[in-house]
Amino acid sequence: MAVHIKRSVKLEGKTELMNNSIHYMPCQIHTDGQASVSKYFKPSIKSQDGNDVLYSSFRGYPLMGKVISLPKGYKGIVAQETVKPMTEGAERNIHVMHTFTSFTYWNWDKPPSLNDALLSALDWIDISEVLHSESGDTSG
Repeated sequence: MAVHIKRSVKLEGKTELMNNSIHYMPCQIHTDGQASVSKYFKPSIKSQDGNDVLYSSFRGYPLMGKVISLPKGYKGIVAQETVKPMTEGAERNIHVMHTFTSFTYWNWDKPPSLNDALLSALDWIDISEVLHSESGDTSG
């Protein structure tokens, strides 16, 4: 099965989302259909004690979050599959709708930390670049 990722020419240069509109939530949505997210999810985000932890709630449950910037040189994408394949092995076409450079990462009951799999993976990008750099400096 092949997956083709396409970026619309007419969206070129106009796809950057407002960075406060991307949220990584600690839940699964069991549907692939359309949703009026901006109509129903308007988090009231509060920061306390001058730290970088954000507080909100979703369906009555408390959330703790943090704004995460992607590593330099990286962009996230929001993609949409416009036509669902009829068979499991069929080729798929995915279109890039927007890009972003930061997002808000949420946990249910604890502040985000490098113990979280996603944040650990993003941290690994920086570590990997240092490990694989061709710099002769090994002084640490």
